[in-house]
Amino acid sequence: MRRLRRPLVLMLGRADDPKKDLAAMTLGWMCEEGGVEFDAYYASEHGEGGLFAPHGSTVIGGHHIERIARALATFNTTVIRIGEVSIFDSLIRSGAKEVIDCQGDLIGLYERMGRVLGTGRARCVVAFDEEAYPAIAALYPECVYRRAWAVPLALNTDELRRLREMGVETVWTVARRGADVSNWIAAGFKVETAFEFDTADPAQISLEIARRWRDKASAFDLHKPDVARYLMPFSIRENRLPLLFRNDGEAARMRDHLLRLSEGKGQRVVYGQWFGDPPLIPFARRPMAYEVVEPCRPVLTVFSRCPARLPQPERSCFDLEPSDDQLKAWASEGKILATWVLHSGELPHDDALLGFLDWAAMTKVKIGSGVHWQRYYVSPDLVELMHVPVEEGGVLGLVEPVLHSTGWGIMWESAGDADKIAAMMKEARERIARVAGERFAPRGVYLFADHAAPGDHETVGDEQISLWRAIKRAGFEYVITSVRPGASGIIFREGDFVVLTQAGKPYGASPLVRGDPAAFAAVERKLAEAGKPGWLIGAIDSIIHGCPVYMCKPFDGAPRINEFYDYIRRGGVTGRVISATPHTIARYARLLDDLERRCTA
Repeated sequence: MRRLRRPLVLMLGRADDPKKDLAAMTLGWMCEEGGVEFDAYYASEHGEGGLFAPHGSTVIGGHHIERIARALATFNTTVIRIGEVSIFDSLIRSGAKEVIDCQGDLIGLYERMGRVLGTGRARCVVAFDEEAYPAIAALYPECVYRRAWAVPLALNTDELRRLREMGVETVWTVARRGADVSNWIAAGFKVETAFEFDTADPAQISLEIARRWRDKASAFDLHKPDVARYLMPFSIRENRLPLLFRNDGEAARMRDHLLRLSEGKGQRVVYGQWFGDPPLIPFARRPMAYEVVEPCRPVLTVFSRCPARLPQPERSCFDLEPSDDQLKAWASEGKILATWVLHSGELPHDDALLGFLDWAAMTKVKIGSGVHWQRYYVSPDLVELMHVPVEEGGVLGLVEPVLHSTGWGIMWESAGDADKIAAMMKEARERIARVAGERFAPRGVYLFADHAAPGDHETVGDEQISLWRAIKRAGFEYVITSVRPGASGIIFREGDFVVLTQAGKPYGASPLVRGDPAAFAAVERKLAEAGKPGWLIGAIDSIIHGCPVYMCKPFDGAPRINEFYDYIRRGGVTGRVISATPHTIARYARLLDDLERRCTA
């Protein structure tokens, strides 16, 4: 029996239309009160949908159409179009329950939706001065927490009259100090000041708003103004207040304010834009993960309210692994097992991930994909193929889910309390298991930065040992570490639990250890010259190699995506390389370690 679909109001507007932000904050609280889901999509032009693109991924390369189609299939959807918006027109007209075209008449839209949602007419409005628009996404509490309609401060006489006829008596202003409100007074409104500013500084305004409404907020995030607008429906739904910044220096300052504001909130993840890796260390001390949201802004986040259940074939990817006898045979033959693991455990990697899945399906090369629980709840299209058999076009058995960092976003994992960080990993795995099934949940953890400090990948101290042991107690079977890269070895072992190093190298100031065919070849030749079996694990920064724009124009001279797959399927440079998933390699590494111990006993 088909279950009843939950109602959704999906608003479409142009990214350069300021009225869409006012509509988003108003419809956000109205839908919440009416028991209806709400999300928004903003159309924009694209120069390049790559790293730090101001509007994220491109429509085609970012698979935006599929996300809109999934929304129409998942929910009983009413689409509201603010202004002239052509994108997805035929899809929406064929799949939406109703399409409402609002040609700039916000008051009429609010009145209509008030009847539909049962919220009626508002008794007050919040009027926003256009000078406040750079910080508009941070100002949503002034509207949402008052349950008011958001309108421009500069309404004409007819619009003011309509509001008075509807029974609106009070206007709260969000405006520069000394802004002209005489038209509202002349129309008979009681004028109150909601928020007043001297300079339209997004960072300062957002900080003042966050301090004002701190007690009502559940969490705080770090965004540049444009991305904060895209995520306003998410912020309202999750009751998260954004702190805004325009450059890296300002971001670090706002980070410190965020840590103070979030004290005692129990916040475990910050959604925000990247502003450097070492600056994330203070979050680990809380601990809080950092879930990067650009360049691929989540096209829609509402799916988390109605997560998809993934297919449950008879055998999982772990059931399809080679037997112990096969691993022993490969060891006797001196084979070198190899895999790539995708640095893809954040929302911006979504666009790039499908390219890697496609290449795995075409070449049958086995890889690991870094995952986080948010991907399963927000972007099910990107994990479902891992549950679909190869003979049906899927990648079941070819792509293994590996928990990326905390499973909530990235973190400098060795910089915080090991038990608390491992508990985050355990909860992330449990959240994944709820929708993916226990059999398909990650068994290993790929760590982003568990080395001692920026630039020091060699030290193994108490922080590393404590972290690895805590991960073992959390129920995981193996770890891929950022410590001592450049060779393949077990750096730590307790029973069957192993910590594996990477055949890669650090990249500049980033803590991320990157693998590439050249790094693999160097380690492979050493193993072959010694006549030993072995294994290779290397991380791929999925955005750099898998984003559509970089497939055509490699980023900074990086290898093309096919080069990673070609290396393994051709047997490496010695012909001894065999494709395997990370979990299989963890088993192989234990086997080789056991054999070596017996030989030296």
